[in-house]
Amino acid sequence: MKREKVKQVSKRLKEQLKELDAKDTASQEKLSSVLNRVDAQEHHGLVDQIEEAAIFFEVKHPSIAAVLNELKLILISLGA
Repeated sequence: MKREKVKQVSKRLKEQLKELDAKDTASQEKLSSVLNRVDAQEHHGLVDQIEEAAIFFEVKHPSIAAVLNELKLILISLGA
């Protein structure tokens, strides 16, 4: 059930990635890096990376930060 939730949240983040301004390469790279690790199920150290990304997005893209925090909590509950 929780792994399905990870997939759902990942899908929401991918949709938000598509909506980022093409000129905002730093945001695109940061979010892509997180998504690539989630897709590859590389969870070691991922929670820290997600937390760092959420802080990065907090001011400019608060909706992305909120979804990242949701993902972080799900991964923590899975023992990541």
